[in-house]
Amino acid sequence: MGNCFSGSPRQSSPSSGILNERNSPKFSTDHGSIEPLKEANCSEALTPRRQENHSLQDPTPGKEILVALYAYESRADGDLSFRKGDVMYLLDQSNSDWWYVRHSKGGTGYVPRNFVARQQTVESEEWFAGRIARNRAERLVLASNLPKGTFLIREREADTREYALTIRDSDDQRGGTVKHYKIKRLDGDAGFFITTRRTFATLRDLVKVADGLCCQLSFPAPRIAPTRPDLSHDTQQVGMHNREVIEQVELGYRMPLPRGCPEQIYTEVMLKCWDKIPDRRPTFDYLFHFFDDYFVSSQPSYVPPSQN
Repeated sequence: MGNCFSGSPRQSSPSSGILNERNSPKFSTDHGSIEPLKEANCSEALTPRRQENHSLQDPTPGKEILVALYAYESRADGDLSFRKGDVMYLLDQSNSDWWYVRHSKGGTGYVPRNFVARQQTVESEEWFAGRIARNRAERLVLASNLPKGTFLIREREADTREYALTIRDSDDQRGGTVKHYKIKRLDGDAGFFITTRRTFATLRDLVKVADGLCCQLSFPAPRIAPTRPDLSHDTQQVGMHNREVIEQVELGYRMPLPRGCPEQIYTEVMLKCWDKIPDRRPTFDYLFHFFDDYFVSSQPSYVPPSQN
């Protein structure tokens, strides 16, 4: 990191630091128009706008409050449509992919788990990207028409208890450069730090101050909405793109037993096909004979051969 961190606070001049409002145009990206943060009130600007509705009185006492990270249109009976920033109250989370909620404006229904986050958690912050690879984080902050200072915070793949701050450090004809800062936890989970000279109680505090970095933080990198579920809430498996499948399988995910699938096929074929070790996966010859024997033996009139 070189001399990115200094021992004394940085003195900002009127023309330096976070992009000022008068001289900085809006940035147009594939995700819409983006306004730079205002220098006069950067701490407020770095607080996600979705938090604005959090002061609503909870009509469902004792229930956790959720915030919509993205907009979602209902695609089946029982699903609930909502817009980004809407507030909901968690009623049932027994299904890991679909949560049953009550909308703050009325109505109940199921919502995709990966489209919402609990109120006032790191997951609900605009700048939090979750557990993504380093190269994917770089692609997000280097997206076209984003300025210097575009940033995100992600969980580190090597250690999920630690985070990393990814910043677009320059903006040139070659597409810009990126810096990564490791964010560590204090002992006893008492806070966070990049260097021991400056500690913070929360990640939000770290983002608000962000002093001594190679450049100041301008605004969060636009997040890509997750894949919309291909199946309804009463189906356990949610559809995923190929890249998401690879990432989840590498983390140990295995598709649950599908509805209507015989358990023998699930355990003897499906799970074996997902084995991490290629040599333990079934061959085409094995699959051919397995299903040939299975469908013959599953016929109602089948009589097992005599053991004599």
